[in-house]
Amino acid sequence: MPKRTTPFNIRLSPDDLNRFDTQCHKEGKNRTELARDLIREGLANRESEDMQEIDSEYAQEVRKQTDRLAGILRKNNIEFTDRVAGLLVKMALDNATVMNIFYHRTREDMRDEVFSIARRQAIETVTQELKGPLSLELLESLKHALSGEA
Repeated sequence: MPKRTTPFNIRLSPDDLNRFDTQCHKEGKNRTELARDLIREGLANRESEDMQEIDSEYAQEVRKQTDRLAGILRKNNIEFTDRVAGLLVKMALDNATVMNIFYHRTREDMRDEVFSIARRQAIETVTQELKGPLSLELLESLKHALSGEA
């Protein structure tokens, strides 16, 4: 049957050996048991310190990359916001133009009724498209805007 452990020798000063023997007596362990426990504890502590150092380096790198990405997003967000605002203005103008054409092409006695029905249908269509918890506030804003109260 093969051995499970490998013996090795260490040298200690007389003072360190005396402290070690005192600790063995306190814990009720022989020299081998205490030495094995202390070596395992020491290795675990060193490994933990190594992991903390690696974690710290990793955290610093993540922080650095996050800050870099945040800077890019801030810069691009301004450009993106400007672009979206421009597109919204263009859509609003196009929508107003189309509505104006249809409004003036609709018979005068039917205009209000036709546009009221169109608004209700738009609200129903958007309501069906925007099902979900994140959409509720948007949906309420949209209903408010489409009702003409805005």
